[in-house]
Amino acid sequence: MYKKLAFILIIGLMAMGLMGCSESQTAANVAIDARFSDFYNLMGGETTLGAGQGTMFQDGSRLLQFTENALMIYDESLPAGERYNFEPLGKKFLTGDPGLTIADNLPGVRYLNGHLVYVDFIPFFDQLGGVRFVGQPLTEVRFNSDQNRYEQYFEKLGFYLELGDSQKRVHLIPYGLIACRQNYLGQGCSAPRSDAVIDAQDYLPQPFITFTQSLGDNFPGAPLTAPYLTADGLLEQVYENVVITVSPNDLKNVQLRQLPALTGIQPDKLAPALDNELMVFLPIDPIANLGHNVPTRFLKYIAQNGGANNSGIPTTELFNVNGIRRQCFTYYCLDFDPAAPPENQIHPAPLGHLYLAMQNVTSGQIKLIVWESSPTVAPGQEQILGVLAYNTTPNLPMQNMEPAIEINLPDGTVQSLHFPPTSTSGSTYLKIRLSKTTRGQIIAYKVCLSQPGSTPVCSSESWLVW
Repeated sequence: MYKKLAFILIIGLMAMGLMGCSESQTAANVAIDARFSDFYNLMGGETTLGAGQGTMFQDGSRLLQFTENALMIYDESLPAGERYNFEPLGKKFLTGDPGLTIADNLPGVRYLNGHLVYVDFIPFFDQLGGVRFVGQPLTEVRFNSDQNRYEQYFEKLGFYLELGDSQKRVHLIPYGLIACRQNYLGQGCSAPRSDAVIDAQDYLPQPFITFTQSLGDNFPGAPLTAPYLTADGLLEQVYENVVITVSPNDLKNVQLRQLPALTGIQPDKLAPALDNELMVFLPIDPIANLGHNVPTRFLKYIAQNGGANNSGIPTTELFNVNGIRRQCFTYYCLDFDPAAPPENQIHPAPLGHLYLAMQNVTSGQIKLIVWESSPTVAPGQEQILGVLAYNTTPNLPMQNMEPAIEINLPDGTVQSLHFPPTSTSGSTYLKIRLSKTTRGQIIAYKVCLSQPGSTPVCSSESWLVW
């Protein structure tokens, strides 16, 4: 199963004086300061924003306080209607996905800042005040397989929806907790949470999630790849049971690949109707009265999972595959397993694995692990960064790879370097010495590894100057 690498970013709010927290402050879920209580409650209180984190602190004319899911701001120097807001933590966590080029007047589409607001997030986005309080979208919606949820990152808040939640309850990613634990070194902040992660990788657009949901949560199977560009210039993603594609210039016209034909399953000759009450004859050549016989249960299953437009016409009769009865359609095959429990006897054939092997897609095979020799260094002190690169299929180190690194410097510039080639163990090291750094600054960096024909695999980390 294709896994995304999820990393807890350690990104400092460098422009703020966040070291004013009392060293004796250790309790989590601290009280919301009275100056924020009305705004906090108006925005949904603890149910939406989470519990208070750390005491209120000041940055110039601004007063700030963390909650689990946000960083609230009160700025008395602004006009009365603009004094309350949220800090754009999302912009400090990740650079965001490349923007899309689509028509901005498509019906039912919310297109902002080059990104589509995920349709299931739109009501919650509007409820929280839209761009004013949520900020512009930074990414497309993503499927986080580690957390089993759909996510979308905005400038000030992050949204997620758990897979399979029939009520479609949208929650906030704990931006505030992640930043609070870093800036207060854990004091006054809730305990670490396994879901307090930011996936900071750069991704191609992922316009397929809404389409796969229309098929049913379990029908496509698990994603085996991230979206990638094919040789014919299409954006494609492979799932266990289907392959989905779309033109980057027409992201609304999502289509299924003709997976059976692409994996070598030849169509059968057209057959006459069978005298079988459990089968339905679908004529494909009405003049000759020939077509294919489809089990009634298959037709019911197709109707419940996207309909005939997504299955296409039948291309074979029933045939045996290792004791399983299979029938193929234009875009996928269905299996009937008589040994399975009744509710699981019909399921799509997992042809995506075979297709993936035939396409030799490698973008999901590279694993990248990045670390620092020390999580903190003194100003001007040398830092040593290490990288381990290996191929997950098979699980072997990758030699002579030259990872690239981008370091976000405190003055806002970016320094780009390359690691030496990896050794036979798949590891390489780079010494970094930065001048003009001061205590309390966070040095964030991103390491990426690319191969021809595959999308880069990246990992983002940081260290503290102290």
